[in-house]
Amino acid sequence: MPAYLSNTRRDLVTRMKNLPLIIENLYQKKVFNDYEVDALKAEKTEFDKARCILDWVINKGDEASYELLKILDHIRRRTLDPGNAASLGREGWQRDRLHVLL
Repeated sequence: MPAYLSNTRRDLVTRMKNLPLIIENLYQKKVFNDYEVDALKAEKTEFDKARCILDWVINKGDEASYELLKILDHIRRRTLDPGNAASLGREGWQRDRLHVLL
């Protein structure tokens, strides 16, 4: 799963939108703690916030990556530019997830 995020990181880091919603969802799912949320809020640009979100989630492993992908899938119309919504389709990350599980 982190491989999928790593491979799509370049597109995601520039296209993710509504980062406060993503951060809050990751916090509620216990992917991020209070310190991490505060550090993200302190980032000055949206690009830096997106970069940190992706890097931290990737470093946390499969479960965190899967949570982010579920969040993005659920709220993709509000969190991604329209051009990237289709490329985040479930097929790629679900196929990767099945490969990890097998």
